[in-house]
Amino acid sequence: MHADPPEPSADPSPELDQLVFQYLEQSELDRDSRIVLEELCAAHPERADDLRDAISALRETGLIEEEGGSDSFPEHLGEFRLLRRLGGGGMGIVYLAEQTSLGRPVALKLIRGELLYFGGARARFQREVEAVSRLAHPNIVPVYTVGEERGIPYCAMEYVEGCSLDEMLRAVPARAPDGLTGRDARGAMAAACSRRGDPAPAEWNDDFFRGTWVDFCLRVTREVAGALAHAHERGVLHRDVKPSNVMITPTGRVLLVDFGLASLQGTDSLTRTGSMLGSLPYMAPEQIEGRLEDVGPRTDVYGLGVTLCELLTLRPPYFSESAELTRQLVLEARTPSLRQRNSSLSEEVETVCLCAMDRDPTRRYADPAAFARDLANVLERRPIAARPAGPVLRLRRWAERRPAVAVAFVLGVLLLTVAPLAWGINRSWAMGEVRAAYDREKEERESAERHLARALEAIHFSLHQMGKKGLENVPQMQLVRLETIDKALELIAEMVAERPVDLELRRESARLHRSRADVLQDLGRLDEACREYRLHIEFYEELVEHPESRLADHWQLAGCIQQLGTTLFTFRRMDESLAAYGDAAARMRRVVELGPEQPQYRLDLSIILSNHGGVLLALSRFREAEDALLEARDLAAGVLAVRPGDPECRFQLSRCHGNLGLLASVRAEGEEALEQYERSAELLAGLHTEYPDDRNYASDLALRQNFVASRLNFLGRSAEALEMAQRSLALFRELTVSYPEVLEHKTGLADSLSTLSLVYVTLGRYEEALEVFEDVVQRATELADDHPDWLGHAVDAALLLDNLANFVIFQIEDYERAAGIAEHAIEMLERGPTSDPGDGHYARVMARAYYFRALAHCLGDDMEAATPRVEEYEALPFLDATGLRQAADLWNEWVLAVRRNEPDAALRDEMERYGKERMYYFLNLAVENGFADVDELAATDALDPFRGEPEFRAVLAAIAADAK
Repeated sequence: MHADPPEPSADPSPELDQLVFQYLEQSELDRDSRIVLEELCAAHPERADDLRDAISALRETGLIEEEGGSDSFPEHLGEFRLLRRLGGGGMGIVYLAEQTSLGRPVALKLIRGELLYFGGARARFQREVEAVSRLAHPNIVPVYTVGEERGIPYCAMEYVEGCSLDEMLRAVPARAPDGLTGRDARGAMAAACSRRGDPAPAEWNDDFFRGTWVDFCLRVTREVAGALAHAHERGVLHRDVKPSNVMITPTGRVLLVDFGLASLQGTDSLTRTGSMLGSLPYMAPEQIEGRLEDVGPRTDVYGLGVTLCELLTLRPPYFSESAELTRQLVLEARTPSLRQRNSSLSEEVETVCLCAMDRDPTRRYADPAAFARDLANVLERRPIAARPAGPVLRLRRWAERRPAVAVAFVLGVLLLTVAPLAWGINRSWAMGEVRAAYDREKEERESAERHLARALEAIHFSLHQMGKKGLENVPQMQLVRLETIDKALELIAEMVAERPVDLELRRESARLHRSRADVLQDLGRLDEACREYRLHIEFYEELVEHPESRLADHWQLAGCIQQLGTTLFTFRRMDESLAAYGDAAARMRRVVELGPEQPQYRLDLSIILSNHGGVLLALSRFREAEDALLEARDLAAGVLAVRPGDPECRFQLSRCHGNLGLLASVRAEGEEALEQYERSAELLAGLHTEYPDDRNYASDLALRQNFVASRLNFLGRSAEALEMAQRSLALFRELTVSYPEVLEHKTGLADSLSTLSLVYVTLGRYEEALEVFEDVVQRATELADDHPDWLGHAVDAALLLDNLANFVIFQIEDYERAAGIAEHAIEMLERGPTSDPGDGHYARVMARAYYFRALAHCLGDDMEAATPRVEEYEALPFLDATGLRQAADLWNEWVLAVRRNEPDAALRDEMERYGKERMYYFLNLAVENGFADVDELAATDALDPFRGEPEFRAVLAAIAADAK
């Protein structure tokens, strides 16, 4: 049973207050509380009696343990039946209880006895609990009710099954953190619950524990940051964020507890000394130093950053058995190297964590929401906003901690420095404020050094965090990417001019040119992109011949050559593109031979071969394309086997399947094409789910969904095709809104609309089809007009015009309009850049335009125009078996038009005889070149008048003979 709590002192002695807290602090370091009490009494004999009385009064409340660790507690408190103690929070003790009036389990928190001892504690408890009760967030434990019973304030909260992060960390397997996975977190949580006597969880959310240990830690921290952001918006600060105040559940909930209470006190691990509030290893410097004006949202960010650090490395960054040493560690911000403690951490993860726990509040994230955004950026492979502390800041802080040593260091540098500017000069300039008193005469040199340091920092930031990757997935920021890289190039050019023989500087310059080329290609500025790629290639071609070259230099060269090949392919400069890919593949094979232990080299070879296969496919060199694509697929699958779950491997494998689908589609292998497209789409859907803000995954997924829709429609599964086409269209619409500068998304949107229109045609929804057709044709022609030097846009626009002409011919039967549309397609192609002779895609699109133009004139009985148009089609130099079959079809329709329109019987017979000769000539020529589609011949109504003729039967016999 609890005794009535002591009457609070109106004005407790500050010295006694301090002694009581020292007692509590030392007792919670697993020391015998009786020994602690005697030591304090011996050290302060004048207050010994008062201290013993105070501690005795606290024990009488039953809310702090007796010597020996008694776990007794009352059976009932008002309507609550107390079942067992769950733990102690910063301001109270928490019990599992049953709220008998409602028959539900609750977590019942009672105010700690030591708080009742101090004046105003009861009012503060109630005020803070009421503040928390106004919060409503999925990551904050809701308060059901608050009240007071027998003079003891309480609050009843939702009872959550699970454990605290602190308990989980204590149960983590004794392994290095870089060897852990999310599954280890699940195992540790189960062990922690078992140690506490809780039943085994009945349900687990496997997705919550998937992936790496680092991903798990980041996900948990992001959820807590969201809870803090919600509370801060409502004016509530936590001030005691730490692992023991964060709970996780088997179902994947992350909950922040003791919210608003720890702003008054925290007593887990090390606690207050004097008037400090919070748990010392997790307290921000401004809390320790009592700078109340600086305590705010960034203070909670700090506590969460320290918590993340402990999760990632399995130990707190600042901890000592000595409270004073712990304070010193925190105030001096001797931040450990997280990547030394956990080698699996990326630079981005370390940067985000260290930014959150920066000693200087102004250098931390402004609020938990900003912290949460950067955590999401890391998880979703987007650029982070945080910047690592540069050499200037690190050295300045070292000087602040060791001013005497710093002065000696600087003087030594001044005495010994005789060499010209070098990279290490940053360090001496970084001590500018300390050194200024001793070396004013060196001002000019320091200015140069300062310029170098700033340039290096700007270049590093621009390239690695902003220009190259930092803004890639940030909507509407492609031009900003280009500007940041250009600024970095300006700065590094000055440095290269000063140190022209420095290979590392020149490597950095070349990498910047390649990054600039990547952005220019994104923006559709292909000529400029080619120039930048060639600058990069020229440098690395020289470098690989240098005696100090590295294998990575050969790798860089091969990668950039293949990137140039991609740009040339976009230009439809097929021969140059094919040569570039061949060169890149040969170089990358050599890299793989020299570095067989590096899976990344094999993956990059897969990328090159996949793209090489795409060019061969466009040139109708199908056997070579198949060989390249199958090797690319096998390489990607092999790397994925040793790097399971790796997103880059999965992305490349998806592209291999996509290209194999294109090959099957061109070969008219409909089911095989669909299977390959669906495999590709499945891989991409998984990546898009895991990384929803990565635009490359989203774009490729939308593209594959479009291909799947097209194949489904071709195979007669139009309802499924419609659903898939709409999903593709929705993704492309979202991408074009978010990234209006990226041409790839605009062309993807046009392709998706085109497929949707064809599905509408198949479903008989002609009005909707026509509306979509006209929309997509307008988009495509505008793109082609805006980029007259880009043949790819002209080809895309012409293809869409071909489709529209087809629709107008067979659904609207407006033959004059259809002929005009086809004529427009031909004009688009003829006014664009010249195509390579072997460009099969260009040839097919051009042939279709000529075909629909001639067909429209034949069906429209415009014999004056029909005859020359049919003859122009048959004269095309690049007709394959399908094209030859279509030539026969045109003469077929020409003969039927003659029958309908020529009144002179003799002339009609002569014209018909000529037309039939041409029809059978091209039918036989098509069969000789591989045409064998007897089903198509049987389904073509226009051939009905000729099926009984011996020439037609001879064609069928030839196909049958070839089949045997």
